[in-house]
Amino acid sequence: MSKKDKKWIVISLALILFCIFMMIKIFFGLFDFTSNYGIEKILTTKEPFDAALLIDEDYMTNWGILLDDHSQGDLVDIYFTDPKTVSEITIYNNTDYPFVPINISYTTDYTNYTAISYTTTDENDHITYAFIPAEDVKVIRIENNSVAPGKWPITEIVIR
Repeated sequence: MSKKDKKWIVISLALILFCIFMMIKIFFGLFDFTSNYGIEKILTTKEPFDAALLIDEDYMTNWGILLDDHSQGDLVDIYFTDPKTVSEITIYNNTDYPFVPINISYTTDYTNYTAISYTTTDENDHITYAFIPAEDVKVIRIENNSVAPGKWPITEIVIR
């Protein structure tokens, strides 16, 4: 084999491997079987948290969620950069502190907010807000209506 033939064989093999790699990447990019489509813990902690700490940078990067913290933590907006079909939001309180009065609302068009009814279970250790029927949500708004602004005894928020 000549030197020129070896060169073309190496180039051809490299091109074939590159194409195989790209096909695998495209396939798993289009059909992401590892994604849970927005079911994700936003925050897990053992102490009541300041609303400004609700979402960390890694979560925002991976899930396209932005946080807008209004009036010293009394109101938090969770923005979805791509609307997500949401059927339920559960807020957990795994602390010794009682739940503070909170309101949950959402919008599908960035203008009109709809309040969500909820049920409290297990001696107030979590509250489930149901979207009936499921909605393509753009923003979820959590409001703290207690007399202590900015501190919420919430340890975890799960969006389904």
